[in-house]
Amino acid sequence: CVELDCWDGKAPDEEPIITHGKAMCTEIMAEEAFDAIGKCAFVTSEYPVVLSFENHCCKKQQLKLAKFCEKYFGDTLGKAPLEKFPLGPGKRMAGPVHLKNRILIKNKRLKAEAEKEELEIYLKGGDLAEEAAEDPNAPPPEPKPDEAPK
Repeated sequence: CVELDCWDGKAPDEEPIITHGKAMCTEIMAEEAFDAIGKCAFVTSEYPVVLSFENHCCKKQQLKLAKFCEKYFGDTLGKAPLEKFPLGPGKRMAGPVHLKNRILIKNKRLKAEAEKEELEIYLKGGDLAEEAAEDPNAPPPEPKPDEAPK
């Protein structure tokens, strides 16, 4: 399992980066990291690789991350449940032996409606609307005292 702290890149290229938060550490391009993972994931073991995304990217850069995953992981990317192991309450989950040569991504999910809408946009190749480069996992800002609901 590898944790990847994904952040919005800086101008001019604005490509997503991997770094440890706002700490004083090296930044690497997400695309370069995904390329290396794709090339090295199963060199010494066939067992699954789990990528745990700590995702701080805006939607536009999340779309780039998704495209990098498809480009560099290809058929090894786990995109759907295995036939023998359908997902659901009370269902048996696939074990590591059934997931050999698979790359699995662990990430926070959107609410069902929002996820469906975003997936449709992605599958159509649509361009996501511009948005502020904020942490999508951050809680909503507290209302100012004079803006408090009455």
